[in-house]
Amino acid sequence: MRLTGAALLFLAAAPGEAANRKLFEKIGKWEVERDFAVEGPHACLAAKLYKDKSDEDAENAIVLKREEGAIVISLGYENWGWDKKEEVEVAFLLDKRMVLKDSKWTGDDTILVTSFPDKILPDLVGAKKIVLRFSDGDADFDLAGLPDAYDALKRCDAAASVAADLGRAVAPAPAPAPQIAAAPPAAAPAPQVAAVPPAATTQAAVPLPVAPATPSAAAVPAAQPAPSAAPVSPALPNKERIAVYFFGSMVQEALKTCDIRSTGKQRMDLDAKLASMKAEMAPVEAEIRQSVKEALAAKPCPGGADLAKVERTLQNFIDKSPEAFAAQMETEAAAAPKEAAAGANP
Repeated sequence: MRLTGAALLFLAAAPGEAANRKLFEKIGKWEVERDFAVEGPHACLAAKLYKDKSDEDAENAIVLKREEGAIVISLGYENWGWDKKEEVEVAFLLDKRMVLKDSKWTGDDTILVTSFPDKILPDLVGAKKIVLRFSDGDADFDLAGLPDAYDALKRCDAAASVAADLGRAVAPAPAPAPQIAAAPPAAAPAPQVAAVPPAATTQAAVPLPVAPATPSAAAVPAAQPAPSAAPVSPALPNKERIAVYFFGSMVQEALKTCDIRSTGKQRMDLDAKLASMKAEMAPVEAEIRQSVKEALAAKPCPGGADLAKVERTLQNFIDKSPEAFAAQMETEAAAAPKEAAAGANP
């Protein structure tokens, strides 16, 4: 078996070190990861790895990555054997509907990769399967769960975009070039004293002492003004506290319109917790609020497992310090892939 797991597909879809990627969210069989080595609004990918029972448990994979105006699709099938950079032309269908009779893909061993304009997204997200129709038969790929996975992919990209904006917002401005003080005007030359004729002896003449010349006022250089201190940028909170504040702000906004179980005391405590962090978040408040707005626009209210997680996590957010809550979320994110693997292999 050449297709050995999701990591192989991640590498094919997003070149870079696997160590730079971290699980953002798991939705059913889909996993959304963010590549921290990639800057900008398209640093995430969504992948689904599964075994096809109708094909002797052959391993299949789908990886989606958003780009500007496009969606990149990588498909993996363990029984393929394409040459590196092999050009493949094949009919592309969504369910039974023909989308493109001669779609062009690039092969590499068990992987085929292509990109489509993002106008295909409504049909792609609404489909149940991708079909590649070869001359010797069809290759089907199961898209079940994609609507929720694609929402998570957009949230991940939105978070990456905010992080990039924050980085640009707090980047130190280049130091101004040092000002070189103008050279003071040259001192007025000392008045010349007429030489005294030597005495008629063989001893060397001794010059008369000359009083030092008093410089005129014009010859005294004007005092240079003291350089003004460079403006000091406000300190930026660390990324863990920013992430905690972002999460709390998301919940705060969602509570206004979504059916999330909470008590009046919890809502008051949440407001107080965020208010206590507001001053330190001033340098990034606008970016965080914009990110919250975009994330809620993509998925206004949590549902299913997401809703249960929000309700379960709300009290922890209130009770724990920002650092302790960030550590808890980090631990849960790291444990998610292991729990998923344990569930898949009882």
